[in-house]
Amino acid sequence: MKEGGATLRKLTLHGGGTILERLEGKDDQEQSYSYSILESPLPVSGYHSRIRVGRGKSAGSCTVEWSSEFEPAGAPESEAAKTIRGIYEAGLENLRKIYSK
Repeated sequence: MKEGGATLRKLTLHGGGTILERLEGKDDQEQSYSYSILESPLPVSGYHSRIRVGRGKSAGSCTVEWSSEFEPAGAPESEAAKTIRGIYEAGLENLRKIYSK
């Protein structure tokens, strides 16, 4: 969806809750995009992330790099990092399922 010229995405979480993200940039040459979280129930603030797809070790494969910066909010840093790590693991596993032959 577009709002004030910005591209926004609203995700619905299992068990309720939503995350509102804003596309910050994309680079077709680097096959990457970056985004920030504007609203969420996650124990983080100031969340900015980048996803990049690169060549894999063999033909027909790729690597995905997903990184972020954030501050813990309402939870210890270890818990905030564990929550984000879990989201990344689930997202990457879903990509494996979709694109595995």
